[in-house]
Amino acid sequence: MQHSNIISQCPHPTNSNQLVDPILSVYQTHLPTYLYQSSFAKMPEVTDREKVRARIAAGGWFIAWGDLINEGDLIELIVSLGTSTPAVWVLDQVRAQLVKFGQSLEDVSEDVLNQATSILEQVIKHKISGEWEIDGLGIKAGIATYHRWWQITFQGQVISSTPLPNNYQPYIGIRVVKPLPPKGSKAKQAVGMSAAGANALNRATLELPTVDPVDE
Repeated sequence: MQHSNIISQCPHPTNSNQLVDPILSVYQTHLPTYLYQSSFAKMPEVTDREKVRARIAAGGWFIAWGDLINEGDLIELIVSLGTSTPAVWVLDQVRAQLVKFGQSLEDVSEDVLNQATSILEQVIKHKISGEWEIDGLGIKAGIATYHRWWQITFQGQVISSTPLPNNYQPYIGIRVVKPLPPKGSKAKQAVGMSAAGANALNRATLELPTVDPVDE
């Protein structure tokens, strides 16, 4: 961040009542009022929310988002599917994604769908984070972290930036990455889960509480 050229063009402030931030003090004191107000009166909040969301959805994931959580609140993986049950939600999303492979729900293994539904039920009930794949059908869950800050710009340059508390948002996702096994075939055991997700799923099976990792 370059301040030196801007400051060198203005005499140093001498008013002890000026703002603590020397950059803002110089501008408030020596820039025309209309320019100061237009530059600083509106300090937009900047966030990486859209970039984080895009990263989580990359790779063909359909994402369902939970409520936004403020820093300091209890951060838990809580996602509502509205009026849908996990089974209905899985079927709806898989049906839409099977089209790209020329399949329909009637063509694919019920065991794959049932295993995916079971994992999703455990994720929602026990607030588990992790990622699983069953024969090309992926399920994942986690908590997104959104970084935020106030940012002041002048003539296209950022001259001041103040961090704000993070926001968090839980999510669950589903995707189909290849044709699913045909109807009547047995599903393989879910694979590809993170260590944290695997341990959490094991604890959930034992009805033990889990602590969710947060995705930065």
